[in-house]
Amino acid sequence: MRHIAAATFVALAFVAILVGPGASVVADSADPTLVRVGDAKIWPYVGPDRSFDRRASSINVVVRNHPERVRGYLTRRHGWNRSDAEWVENAPDETTVVADERVPWRDAPGASRYAYVADRGWVSERYQLHHGSYFGARDHLRAYGPPDGDWTAVQAHAEHWDWFTITHTVDSVEDAQRRVEAAFLGKPEFAVKRVYYANGDTYDADGWTTVVVMALAPLLGRNARSFLRRLAAGRNRRRGTLAGTLAALPLVVRFGGILCERHLPWLSPDAVVALWYPVLVGGVPLAAYLFGRRLPAAEAGALAAVGFGTGLVLDYASLGVAVLPIPVAAHRAVVVAAVGLLAAGAGSRGDSTAGEPTAGRWTPVLRAGAALWVVAVVAGHLV
Repeated sequence: MRHIAAATFVALAFVAILVGPGASVVADSADPTLVRVGDAKIWPYVGPDRSFDRRASSINVVVRNHPERVRGYLTRRHGWNRSDAEWVENAPDETTVVADERVPWRDAPGASRYAYVADRGWVSERYQLHHGSYFGARDHLRAYGPPDGDWTAVQAHAEHWDWFTITHTVDSVEDAQRRVEAAFLGKPEFAVKRVYYANGDTYDADGWTTVVVMALAPLLGRNARSFLRRLAAGRNRRRGTLAGTLAALPLVVRFGGILCERHLPWLSPDAVVALWYPVLVGGVPLAAYLFGRRLPAAEAGALAAVGFGTGLVLDYASLGVAVLPIPVAAHRAVVVAAVGLLAAGAGSRGDSTAGEPTAGRWTPVLRAGAALWVVAVVAGHLV
């Protein structure tokens, strides 16, 4: 019986060592290192109290947008639930693993963690979100940010409920970071990168924080995002139509003449020229003008010149012509410049976001393009 009691005492002592209080990571409170987030500087950790003395965990995700918009994005589209007050405010102290030691978090009610923002001092989390089951395994995040700011600092960690200790035990911050990061990857409105914050001394953190920057309009509502997608699709169609049509016209004229020669032998060469020559000299400037009207001027001019120039290159490539005489090459360069000026002159002066055509404007650029095109067509017979 004495041996059983001794063995029981040793076992209990061993368990107490495993689950009892340990040493948290101690920070240099005299000179904490701050990192820049937007226009602010923050301590790249959260603490169990308003002090630099202990680092509870590392800030591992930063989103350059307002905290409420970030919450809306995550809760609407990625299944994150707001941690209910009954689970958060009355939650028991959480127990974490830091440097292979179990450290109890003994904080104020609500299991709050505090972040430090220069010029603002210590702030508590704006909200908490979780993904998973409270009494099972889940990802848990705390979000910090000023009410009038354009950034959200997030501390995310993966944890599980331990029925023996009646607490949550944090298993990883890196795994949760990757899952939060995945919510933004592959989306055209976000640019995702990792920035080294040198805060890899808690849990399994490596010191690299995920930073999400808005590549387009930041976290807009559903209707606005749909409008942007439609706008981008419409703009791209107009770009493709302008460049594609001008690239295709030289080939259409070339192969149209060849097909007439082969399949309509009763047509004279003059008749074939009379059929296809107007398509080239009239169709090219007309296409540049009509399809360039719904694009910004500079963009329309560049796309028209590139498109038509590509069409000329493909035309000569189909013929097996690799080198042109200098006069002919110079003439084709002038023709390409004229097409570019025509499209630019027809294009809008600003960024035509609504895609409305610009009508009734005989601009100096458009007049220059038209004059250069006429000169190039006439000069083509002299080269």
